[in-house]
Amino acid sequence: MVFLDVQIKGGTGIDVLEGVNDKNFEAIFITAYDRYAIDALNASASYYLLKPIRDDEFKKGMSVVLSKINKSNLTNTLLIPYKGSYNSIKFDDIIYFESDGAYTNVITKEDRILSSKNLGYYEKLLPKEQFKRSHHSYIVNVKHFQLLIKSRTGTLRMSNGIEIPISQRRMQEFMQFLLDQ
Repeated sequence: MVFLDVQIKGGTGIDVLEGVNDKNFEAIFITAYDRYAIDALNASASYYLLKPIRDDEFKKGMSVVLSKINKSNLTNTLLIPYKGSYNSIKFDDIIYFESDGAYTNVITKEDRILSSKNLGYYEKLLPKEQFKRSHHSYIVNVKHFQLLIKSRTGTLRMSNGIEIPISQRRMQEFMQFLLDQ
């Protein structure tokens, strides 16, 4: 993320943004001038905040920008928000996500991270070819499953030895997903 003002010494933040050939960042303008908003957005700015900055507007802007970063998959990482900070985790290091009410536990090879976002938030962000919802409370990384025990419902044994349920409702869909891989 790059934060820019419209009026800077020697030119404008829009000039700076337009002058970058290989833009691998998201630009956010923070300025007191609303008349440059269209120009900034045309120059590929991700968000435009007006001073004085309100907390709710800043949070909304950061949510938009972080979603863009997550969707770009340029680094194959996911930003996990919790209490104003963000953990960056590689997709391949994530074993599964477990719902915890309005929160989500992100289980990785090394850690268990509590996120302030719910499971549905992650389901929308994650690459569908790698992550699959197996149950109302779980999303699994298919690269980490080792064994499928099938009955009316199912159970997945993950690379860390934990067994994750597959709901009856999702069993057929999950089996088809695995067969298509």
